[in-house]
Amino acid sequence: MRHIYRFSLFLLIASLFFQEATAQTNITADKDNTIYEPGSLSNGVGENFFAGRSNFGAGSDKKRGLLHFDIAGSIPSGSVISTVVLTLYMNRTFFGTAQTIDMHKLDIDWGESTSDAPGGEGGGAASAANDASWLCAFDNGAGGCNTSWTTAGGDFSATVSASTSVAGIASYTWPSTAQLVADVQNMLDDPSNNFGWILIGNEASTVTAKRFSSREGTTPPILTVTIEPVIYTVGGSVSGLAGSGLVLQNNAGDDLPITADGSFTFTTPLVDGEPYAVTVLTQPAGLSQTCDVTNGNGTLVGADVTNVSVTCVSKPEEMFADGFEDDL
Repeated sequence: MRHIYRFSLFLLIASLFFQEATAQTNITADKDNTIYEPGSLSNGVGENFFAGRSNFGAGSDKKRGLLHFDIAGSIPSGSVISTVVLTLYMNRTFFGTAQTIDMHKLDIDWGESTSDAPGGEGGGAASAANDASWLCAFDNGAGGCNTSWTTAGGDFSATVSASTSVAGIASYTWPSTAQLVADVQNMLDDPSNNFGWILIGNEASTVTAKRFSSREGTTPPILTVTIEPVIYTVGGSVSGLAGSGLVLQNNAGDDLPITADGSFTFTTPLVDGEPYAVTVLTQPAGLSQTCDVTNGNGTLVGADVTNVSVTCVSKPEEMFADGFEDDL
């Protein structure tokens, strides 16, 4: 029963330790825009962006929001992403009717330039050079494209990365999904493939558009990313052990009984950058031996520690344990 209690306590301590080690980062959008069907309209520096359809007539019917976050500039290289949540503030709607808005990963780069829609911004403004528009990833500011979308309305993955239902004015979150995590992990591992997301609302009906605060607005888009701790193990080898009862410790805990020569690894991994200190808690019993540790102290730096050496030798007095000292 005592062993079960100790093991349960160990699991609890380890769980709390890794919860503390898990890091959460809030990233503010560094680029956003709205593209308006069907013309050269944008809202690069406007305080809002849109998703859905309106009833303003030709030139401003379907609206899609574009968002980009600097993933590689905000999260350490090599990190493992565990959760991703997008938070947006919806500040204007025709009705409080709930509409589903989906996120799709964009396939090519796009622009945010100086276009600034007037009034409530639902009608858009003439695209400036290097703004994204319905037909252009990068507009030329003169009714043409520097770079065209392959498909009007944006080039994006057909897979929905995340979705949420948006009703009345409030803050909304797009909860973490396996696909959204995969998106961000890919953007971190390969920054050249980070083109952000496009937000698409209900385009099957009119009067479904929702307006959200942009990065220039009072409540900018936030991407909350949780990073798993990068962990490594500490271990090494034992030589010369003849007795029993040897127990090693790491950082004054994580007791590890050793019964024979060979390699060993402490059970509890440590977070990258943490120190380690391997010591002998209990020397071997039975035979009079002393075990010493070399390479036992250091700091984890991007790899498992495997070179801790524990060498055991017999004490000098044991050389006379068979009684031959009487012959001297």
